[in-house]
Amino acid sequence: VTDTITVGNSPSGGGVVGPWDLAIGEGAVWVTASDFDDYTDGDGVLFRIDPEAAEVVGATSTCPAGSVCGDPSNWGGVGWPGTFPSGIAAGDGAGWLTNENDSVDVDGDSVWRIDPDTGDVIDLIGVGDDPQSIAVGEGAVWVANTDDSTVSRIGIPDDDSDADATTA
Repeated sequence: VTDTITVGNSPSGGGVVGPWDLAIGEGAVWVTASDFDDYTDGDGVLFRIDPEAAEVVGATSTCPAGSVCGDPSNWGGVGWPGTFPSGIAAGDGAGWLTNENDSVDVDGDSVWRIDPDTGDVIDLIGVGDDPQSIAVGEGAVWVANTDDSTVSRIGIPDDDSDADATTA
């Protein structure tokens, strides 16, 4: 082991903690994690790590500003609502993040297309129920959706237009 980079941390009293998944590509190491203190208010984070400097250079919250997932007082006893990033892939000019969404104020389960330079969300693409694993290849992004036993194929756009998913 030549370097150890902290992403996510343990909430007091235990709970779900990342990192969950990682991918390498588009000039970064991408890591999905849960972070309860440093980057969000109780939800997921997509970290971008500079592979040469071995340090976090960006963190994208998967809990939109002003949404119920970031404010525990709005949870209403439903456990851990909001968005839950799990799978990450990188390729064809973007990071691709699977995001399970149990929050009432954000569109459903999706894949987020992330700008590799800024960490900004370029596009949200609706997929099947409970997206987990994700891969880029053969001209598409492929997503395994566990709760409805489907695979989604996302066509990669040639420009900055929105991507579309086909689920089978």
